[in-house]
Amino acid sequence: MELLSPLRDGFQNVPAKVEGKVGSPMAKKEKQDPRAASSVDRHIGARIRARRLDIGLSQERLGEAIGVTFQQIQKYEKGVNRVAASTLIDIAAALEVRIEALLPAPGKGGVSETSLDDPEVAQLMHGIIRLNAEGRRVIKSLVKSLMSDEKMRAKGSR
Repeated sequence: MELLSPLRDGFQNVPAKVEGKVGSPMAKKEKQDPRAASSVDRHIGARIRARRLDIGLSQERLGEAIGVTFQQIQKYEKGVNRVAASTLIDIAAALEVRIEALLPAPGKGGVSETSLDDPEVAQLMHGIIRLNAEGRRVIKSLVKSLMSDEKMRAKGSR
């Protein structure tokens, strides 16, 4: 690693091994803030967004219903901010769903960082929800067909 060192004539490259120095801020491993949002928070946010869009509710209206700004709703939906348990109860009531509908399935051991965070997938889900049974059967058949083609599958999916 090279650091710039101020000298009389300006800056020069000076080799330095910061990682091994005792007392160096980089010598310690960075501890992750236990209060920071996680994949579970992003999953909950994606479910909040999907349900809000499904019932045609704006972020502003949802915010008014639970007593926060629409910017806070944006942060919840993106998983930037964690949703407190009491706030989650209020959100579930405003979205007219049980709290369980917003939580990851039990026993999964964690939430994968996949499609629910992807805006294209959220848009597809939003469209599929609005289809009738026949339309959903057609989409299901199309997806099954596409999944049989290895070139169409996402890496790591079977």
